[in-house]
Amino acid sequence: MNLKRILSAITAVAMVIPCIGITTAGAISSSPTYEQEDEESEPVYVPDFPQEILDEFQISWTGLTFNTRVDNSDFSFEDKNNHFEHDGGYAFYGDQSLFNEISFWGNWHDCNSYTMYQSKAYPLPDNYDYNSPYLHVCADITIKEEGDARFGPVFELSGGKYELFVIEKYSASASFPEEEFIGTYSSDGKEYRLYKEADDAVEENAARRYYAVCSTGIIQETEAIGEYDDRIKHSYVMITDHLSELKKITGEDITLDRYGMLAEGSKGIGNVFCGVSCCSKNAVLPEEKLSYDEDGQPVSYKRNMIKNLDGYRYSLQTINNSFPVTNLGNGQFSTTEHENNSYIIPRGNGTFSAESSEGIFSYISAGKEYDGTTPLLDSDYRLDYEYTSSSEDVNLDAVVWTTEPYTKFIFAEEDSKNLNDNYSYLGNIKLGNDNYKLYKTYPRAYDTDPLGTYERDGYTFIHLKNDNEEQGSEIRKISVPISALVRSAKYYGAEAGNLCRISLEADPSSINYKLDVLKNEITTDAPSTEQEKNPEMYSIVGSSPVSVGRYTFEAYNADKMYAYENGLFTLEMQEKNWADCCSSVFSRQSPYIIDSSHDLNMEYKIKNGFDKDYAMMYLASGYSENSGHVSEFYIIEKNDGISVEECQISYAGGGMSRLPVDLSPKYVMTYTAGGHEYDVYKDSASYAGCFSSYYLDSYLCIRKDQSDDAVLEGSINLGEHLSQFSDLLDSSFKTTDSTLRITTKTAKGKVEVLKNDIEYGETGTEAVIIGDFNTDSRIDSLDVARAKKLLLETFADEKTEAPAYMDTNRNGTFELADVVLLQSFVLGKIKTFPPAVQ
Repeated sequence: MNLKRILSAITAVAMVIPCIGITTAGAISSSPTYEQEDEESEPVYVPDFPQEILDEFQISWTGLTFNTRVDNSDFSFEDKNNHFEHDGGYAFYGDQSLFNEISFWGNWHDCNSYTMYQSKAYPLPDNYDYNSPYLHVCADITIKEEGDARFGPVFELSGGKYELFVIEKYSASASFPEEEFIGTYSSDGKEYRLYKEADDAVEENAARRYYAVCSTGIIQETEAIGEYDDRIKHSYVMITDHLSELKKITGEDITLDRYGMLAEGSKGIGNVFCGVSCCSKNAVLPEEKLSYDEDGQPVSYKRNMIKNLDGYRYSLQTINNSFPVTNLGNGQFSTTEHENNSYIIPRGNGTFSAESSEGIFSYISAGKEYDGTTPLLDSDYRLDYEYTSSSEDVNLDAVVWTTEPYTKFIFAEEDSKNLNDNYSYLGNIKLGNDNYKLYKTYPRAYDTDPLGTYERDGYTFIHLKNDNEEQGSEIRKISVPISALVRSAKYYGAEAGNLCRISLEADPSSINYKLDVLKNEITTDAPSTEQEKNPEMYSIVGSSPVSVGRYTFEAYNADKMYAYENGLFTLEMQEKNWADCCSSVFSRQSPYIIDSSHDLNMEYKIKNGFDKDYAMMYLASGYSENSGHVSEFYIIEKNDGISVEECQISYAGGGMSRLPVDLSPKYVMTYTAGGHEYDVYKDSASYAGCFSSYYLDSYLCIRKDQSDDAVLEGSINLGEHLSQFSDLLDSSFKTTDSTLRITTKTAKGKVEVLKNDIEYGETGTEAVIIGDFNTDSRIDSLDVARAKKLLLETFADEKTEAPAYMDTNRNGTFELADVVLLQSFVLGKIKTFPPAVQ
């Protein structure tokens, strides 16, 4: 997507969500990962460009930041080198790299020449081909006025002697001298013509450049937007193919020192945004013997290395943290280059000594690689390790990688400082006296990972401290039952594939420390304890949803709530003012039709230890497709000291406005279902807010013959209950979720849910929700934003055939009128969409 389209999408959101503040679209800002100190005192520099150029380059009054340039500049940040140069005209460059990814964006406007290049070191220059590496390239290129433009990866080779520029995209006017043509080859289904830089063009002590030009890389004109627009989406550049063909054609010996992305050319007007990550296949690094110096001591490796020494893979990767960054006030910034004296000394059997220098991020690991053909859970793996560190801020964690699916499992201690990824709590696993919390994570990608791709899952086990652990020792001793924990995590939905690596990893964000690993022992067939064979599983529930199997749990203001499989939970209260706890099953992917062939049954068994002021009920929610009304049914099996109004949920106050303001359920009827009589109270209201607007009918069905037994048992057939509301519901009503809900006011005691079976009958017909563009089973302003974005991007032509949910005016096509009608519905100007054209 080019920058204009990104801004169009942001503008669409801003138009329909006026209560959300959105940063000025034109502001150039630094990467969100980094923050500068004393931001208010930083000088602001806005280049002296004509206003139309500032607008074109999206430079606002906030000025340039440390990762942007408009003047010629060579600068490094972390492990990336940036080169930006232009002659005449105007140009702009911004670094957007992060972790494993090379990324930048740039603009050019009528330059005599321009060069934008970002690169980083390849970690294995002499063994670049052992794991079939490739670059995953994404780029958005827009040429508003044609000139000579070329884009693609660059490989720096053989100690600076050669370069290979793989030109994936180029303008039609770009030319390549036939007299320097030296051969052709193919890679990944694409044909390339290979050119050599002319001898008289190679400067002294400079690398000779070769050009591999993709035969299908000419940027095509898109008439719909009146400019040359081309996207490289999920394009792959196979490193081994290109370098082996270069070696075969030229006869040169090749090593891979660096790789990067280059945009260069002359004249014309345009912009580019690119992202490149280095990926590979899983493979075991060729083994070498552990080396010793003349004194018989293991060899020390400085700065960067990856080696398989006597069957253990050792890795040290260092990055200058580049801070502090000094603003020179003229559009230039100065980063700090720290002296890098980091080292690792492999000592055999996975043990090592290492040091990370001040101002240096050091990624240190040691372990074993596997070929990725054997399932992790086919054996019982255990990792026992011991280590000392000079800083309490440094921890060593066990890490396991699997493929199919590509997943990273982290096993950390409670005081670990490595826990800096995105986390979502899943539950607890108890193995005897050892208690672990399990989190779903999104692990960062590094080019030292087995595959290096972003398509990966992650799970982190955090070992909680217990009283039996040895305290005060300088040597930390940790044992990780890998297979037992991963096998238990399947309970929470984790999947483990084929084993490709088990290792220890030091925190890459810690600075200035020493580390000694004294033991690093992997046992393949570790005997399992009885507790490991029969783990205790539960989730601690709070206000954030927690999923266990197909059930989702939430607790608002509860003292203690623990969730288990099959929708079961325990709840403890100590006379708090208010609490609300629930266990739900959602069917939003396919809203469920309740009719003679499709039903929903709920069976419960609850051990009730509350003394007073509580209610126990099932809540079923859904909507009518024809009217757009949302309806919810509270089937209240037990209430003691709770009024009808107190049983009902109000969404007002959570960013929603309600009309009328007060809950006011009114008695409407009495009916019989399941052999019990229920009094029905109805409350109707309209809700509006930033993200949704809808009408809600609430039906509170209170069972008249409630049981006073200590154990409450019963079953509810939702279809039988809904049949009593045939005059109030139309035939298009579909359920989206059902919930066992317990509400308390000042209750004290403990409740144990022993049975909570929520079972849908055979699958109903998947519903098409007209206007639900983001498929969340509700129609709101986010759907309007999505619709506008689709209209701008995918369905630019009028009257384009589209799926039924897009066709709000029901004339068989998707067009601007559909978006206008959708916005009117969300704003409450209309209450239904028109019927389909017959």
